[in-house]
Amino acid sequence: MLKQMEAKLQKEFEPTVCKIVDPYGDMNSITITVHSSKFKGMLPLARHRAINELLKEEIQLIHAV
Repeated sequence: MLKQMEAKLQKEFEPTVCKIVDPYGDMNSITITVHSSKFKGMLPLARHRAINELLKEEIQLIHAV
């Protein structure tokens, strides 16, 4: 599922940095880091919402993002 999430992020935001980390390997808690010029001028909350909307199906299966 992480590869699927990364592919969606790559396609939508064309990021210079795209990292999804699952520190425990159990898909219970992940960290997403995305740096993209498409976020220019967006407030942090708006960036967060854009990523959450894009990955809403996958996020429903994860305890904490």
